[in-house]
Amino acid sequence: MIFDSAENRRLIDLFRAVAILQVVLFHVVHGIVRFGPAETAAELVARLPGALNVAWQAYGVDLLFMVSALLLAVPLLHEVSRSGTINLRGYFGRRVARILPLYYLALLLYALAQGSHPQEILRSALFLGFILGDYSVIPVGWAMESIMTFYIVLPFAVLWLQRCRKPLLWIGAALALSLLARGAYVDAQTETFADIMPRAIATRSLPDPMFELYFRVWFRIAPFLIGLGMAYLLARRPELRAWLAHNAGPRRVLNLIAGALIVAIVWMPVQNPAPLGLAEPFWRLYWTLAPALFSAAAAWVLVAGLDRGWRLPGPWAMLSHNIFGIYLFHMPMLVLAAVLVFRSTSRAALGLANVWQVLAVFGLASTLSLGLALLLARIYERPVERWLRHKLRSTPK
Repeated sequence: MIFDSAENRRLIDLFRAVAILQVVLFHVVHGIVRFGPAETAAELVARLPGALNVAWQAYGVDLLFMVSALLLAVPLLHEVSRSGTINLRGYFGRRVARILPLYYLALLLYALAQGSHPQEILRSALFLGFILGDYSVIPVGWAMESIMTFYIVLPFAVLWLQRCRKPLLWIGAALALSLLARGAYVDAQTETFADIMPRAIATRSLPDPMFELYFRVWFRIAPFLIGLGMAYLLARRPELRAWLAHNAGPRRVLNLIAGALIVAIVWMPVQNPAPLGLAEPFWRLYWTLAPALFSAAAAWVLVAGLDRGWRLPGPWAMLSHNIFGIYLFHMPMLVLAAVLVFRSTSRAALGLANVWQVLAVFGLASTLSLGLALLLARIYERPVERWLRHKLRSTPK
């Protein structure tokens, strides 16, 4: 299978590591701005360099969604191709053992710390916090809800693709429908999108359109569909890999186009868009299409990089293999890192932050989160996962 080679696994690990690090950076920047003094927010935003534009939107989550879809769909497509079906019991058993132990530990700890209402706890436990309401006990619970929804739907989608004619057309139609729904919502809003991020910074709260586009599962499915489409091409269209292997020139051109698209999207200065002078229609299109375009470009770069034998040094595997632990628990580590870097619990200190302090908080929060994730993996996550897999395998049908 395509992910069996060490080089391809390292490339996947790199993409997942970049995704989680960007999410941590996103929360560092927004956390410092949000919890600093309101009167210094504009100065703080202006003080941060353009190189940190990448931190103002959580495209790491879209990258994680796309890679997760690709990783899970390829083996399922191979399984259904070999046997004509999917071992649903085995699939859901693996997902339950992988996700639920850490998720429910996080739910317990956050619920105790916040004194959450039992109804809120129940919704979060069922991954319905942002489907039936506007809140999850876990600060990043909305993304876990999106991932769990996709996990549930994926095997049935793969079985459908196996039986239908022109499966890529169906995936494309589903993607187009998801973008039309997102676009219809954006078009129906009376609020302006040209200054939506500056308003969020100034008011310390998300305008309704940002909240809906960011947290609702039905507005975040494009990256999953793109990952599923790429998985289908890799698993069922070997000519794509052959074309990539034998057409270096066109591959490099497409890589450059995809790379330029990624840079243009993630470094768009949404926190200070006025100097660009772009009209409202542009920003409506941007907020409608950017996550899908970014995910498609990233998926192309990932697929084009497979089988290239790239040397990728660095702690990518460690970050990738502990990604859920980092994601679920990086918020409290961020607070601890900020206290250590600023040597204060005063909001005024946050308002005076410079770029080096922001980067120091990011580096320390990432390190602390990884350390906690490694500890939890050793003493809790992996033992419970192994126990659950054994119990689920041994349970009579």
